[in-house]
Amino acid sequence: MRSSMRDPRSPLGSRRSSTSTWWAATGHHQGDLSRRTRTGVPPVIHLRCGSDVRQPREPGVGCVRVNRERALPWDKVPSYGSLAGDTVYVAAVDAEGNAASLIFSLYGVFGSCVTSAETGVTLQNRGAYFSLDPKHPNRLEPGKVPLHTLIASLAFKDEKLWAVLGCMGADGQPQIHLQTYIAMVDFGQDIQQALAGPRWLSGRFGLGEARDTLHIEARFPRQTIDELERRGHPVDRWGDWNELAGHAHGITRDPRTGLLAGGFDPRSDGAAIGF
Repeated sequence: MRSSMRDPRSPLGSRRSSTSTWWAATGHHQGDLSRRTRTGVPPVIHLRCGSDVRQPREPGVGCVRVNRERALPWDKVPSYGSLAGDTVYVAAVDAEGNAASLIFSLYGVFGSCVTSAETGVTLQNRGAYFSLDPKHPNRLEPGKVPLHTLIASLAFKDEKLWAVLGCMGADGQPQIHLQTYIAMVDFGQDIQQALAGPRWLSGRFGLGEARDTLHIEARFPRQTIDELERRGHPVDRWGDWNELAGHAHGITRDPRTGLLAGGFDPRSDGAAIGF
């Protein structure tokens, strides 16, 4: 397994940092959150090489009409969830290409406050996401999995394993996945470059913040951040690196050669290890 990092000042990095790229991405994220809240069903995202994220999908299928000049008002895209709780993500790929993408999250500080006597693992309380309103799409029902923010992804090219990716971060998880896959699919970055690149997250992280706050790391070009703010985003300018923008880890596998490449998020204490 290998890990490498490209100079973020390279032309490849600058295209990834453009206003148009992330203006479209933040808009689509807002629309997907709106659909998730209204239907209780997480959005399905299809990425393909050379795809233009600025082109909306067909209406009604996780689609939002992104206005190129003004940010979407957050009262039109309700969101729920918080960063409370603890999440661990592990990715593994063996020499034969068998892969595991594992995420475990307590949600509450001590989860359900029940510990397995056999394993010592504290059980989660994701069931708290259920609604007791019988008319709500996320209502409590027998055998039903609650709406949640957990994502442990596997990506394939030509029906062969290509990437294993996961992260923590409540409603930040789909945003981190989106940015990482865009970096690899559309900008040709490797897994380490994609994870180490500057990142933004849309949403509220603390009391008193607006729900439509756009948190963004300072490694994006100043003109990109200024333009996003001009278009209507309440911008929280983070420093160069912010732990709230992570943590993400992943492995890619060349479907042709089987070469493995591991990447870890510099914002956290994870690691990419080969043995």
